[in-house]
Amino acid sequence: LYPVGSDETICDLTVRPTASIDTRPFIQPDRFAPLELKAPPPTKADLDKMEPPKVVVPLENLQVTEGSPVLLKATIVGKPIPNVRF
Repeated sequence: LYPVGSDETICDLTVRPTASIDTRPFIQPDRFAPLELKAPPPTKADLDKMEPPKVVVPLENLQVTEGSPVLLKATIVGKPIPNVRF
């Protein structure tokens, strides 16, 4: 069996509106799909030394301009390698 556990990190993301000459909102729903990183299946060596997930470097609060790209960074460790969702 895999170890069961969880850890979490949170941040505030403030989106500043932008001036636009177009009256339609700038929304592209297909670009806002959830990000999910899947870890490879654990090896026997991984299973011999399991550790629950732990946030080592948490997310930081950000302010961005609407329509700008955002980079969310956090360091999360565990054995086997945890799956991470933003």
